[in-house]
Amino acid sequence: MVSSAAPASAPPSVGVSAPSGGRGPAVRALAAIAGGGALWWLSSVRYNWPFIGDCWFRHLTGVPCPGCGMGRAFNALLRGDWARALAWHPLVLPFGAALAISVGWLAVDAARRRNTFFPALHRATSGVVVRAALLLAVAAVWGWNLWRGVV
Repeated sequence: MVSSAAPASAPPSVGVSAPSGGRGPAVRALAAIAGGGALWWLSSVRYNWPFIGDCWFRHLTGVPCPGCGMGRAFNALLRGDWARALAWHPLVLPFGAALAISVGWLAVDAARRRNTFFPALHRATSGVVVRAALLLAVAAVWGWNLWRGVV
């Protein structure tokens, strides 16, 4: 009699994925929180490090990068100076909101030992229209900041 069941030592078939969960979401959440804390600390401390505050794009091209002013904008935003934050970089509010939502979502994912953030982020940003809108917004603000001379 021939048995149709695979032996116990047979390798898993192609297409079977490893179980998800584990420490991955928790590690990503802690890394995001630590990174946010480091950015906050760097924005609130007077520093004399040669590599902080020096825009490599501007150093190489002589032109401020699309994100020039974002660090100063976040610094002003963290200090409660909304007008100055918007003057430095108008995209500070949507980026700040996205950062806060991301860190919160990752923390909830870590607490629940789930991984819902990255698949949702991929779905939300996978469309051509969304990517084009983001690129257009960054390009428009970059042009506006170059025109105003914000560096």
